[in-house]
Amino acid sequence: MFRRHEAIQNCHVDTQRVKNAIDLAQKDIFQKRQVAISLAAEVQKQKELNGEIDKEIDTYKVKFDDVQGELASLDQQIQMYEDLICEKDNQIEGMKVDLVDAEKKKKQEEEHFKQQLLDEAAKRQQRDWYVPTTGDKVDEMFAHAVNSCPHVVHVTKLGDGKYTYGSKTVFAKMVQENLVIRVSGGYMLVEEFLKNYAEAESKAGPPAQ
Repeated sequence: MFRRHEAIQNCHVDTQRVKNAIDLAQKDIFQKRQVAISLAAEVQKQKELNGEIDKEIDTYKVKFDDVQGELASLDQQIQMYEDLICEKDNQIEGMKVDLVDAEKKKKQEEEHFKQQLLDEAAKRQQRDWYVPTTGDKVDEMFAHAVNSCPHVVHVTKLGDGKYTYGSKTVFAKMVQENLVIRVSGGYMLVEEFLKNYAEAESKAGPPAQ
């Protein structure tokens, strides 16, 4: 968002710089036109005064032509600057539209996130907390893990270290002060197990009786 505001500001600066260049070019054109008029008047005066200054007149004509060439070049520069201003204006308008869209999207995302937090809070308030057996370290650590998980999954203790977790039957045990879960013939840390299965099991619901 900050970068888009900065880009718009830079475009405004560029536009002002181009406008200043056009003003200078127009002043230069005016001055050169005055010079051209002055040169033309001088040529006419010299013709009336003395016909022998034809060479000097030709020189002024060359200068006049040079000035005309410079004027044509300046006109081209002005047109180029005007086109550049138009392009910058279009870029600014496009960035303004993008900025409005980005702000709308951000607001929608913030509202969606707030709603998710509210839904999650409401869900946690009404969730079925798993209560462990006091003194059973495996059961207590398993309860802490599943109750801390944002996804609500029905848990039933079947025996020492044996549980139904949603639609799955799992086995838990301690390995070097870490709680591990046996799944598909192998073991994984309880955090990894919940990361891999909690969301899917919360949608699957408890196993059929």
